Amino acid sequence: MGVVNLRGVSGRFWSKVNRTPTCWIWTGALGGGGYGRVRQRRGPAVYAHRFSFELHNGAIPPGLLVLHRCDNPPCVRPEHLFLGTGRDNMRDMVGKGRNRQGRLLGAENPAAKLTERDVVVILGSPKSNVEVARLYGTTASLVGLIRSRRVWGHVKAPRAIWRDGRKGRRNADQGKAGREGGKA
Repeated sequence: MGVVNLRGVSGRFWSKVNRTPTCWIWTGALGGGGYGRVRQRRGPAVYAHRFSFELHNGAIPPGLLVLHRCDNPPCVRPEHLFLGTGRDNMRDMVGKGRNRQGRLLGAENPAAKLTERDVVVILGSPKSNVEVARLYGTTASLVGLIRSRRVWGHVKAPRAIWRDGRKGRRNADQGKAGREGGKA
């Protein structure tokens, strides 16, 4: 994200903070995830909560993140900010039940065309992606993403099922056809 340059920026910083009884809300530019962004005179833009933390507590040690106790991304109130690792951030997220916020996994997603059971069967199927896609009314590319575990990765399937269902699938079929002189 960049090193915070406090010189000449703190006045502009405070002009963009709305102090409420709970959180101090950043009213300036927002970046990804709703986090405030502070433009410095020299150097890159930085997250507003990191700027506030450094303004009140000094430099952030390398490898640490600034986390929110309030879970409000635009908040810059120093009492709501604390240091932690990426692992601490994930634990905090799970502990507060935010790990699925705005994202429903699998069949819980109203747009899902498959169920977890369908995915287990897809992982174990020796059929090609195209054949499986036809069976389930979906696309071959989605079947490929499922088999590579890029989507529906939360579905627990025995490794033997998906490993056997993917490895050498086409080669085995081609080898059989080759041994029989092209007859299938």
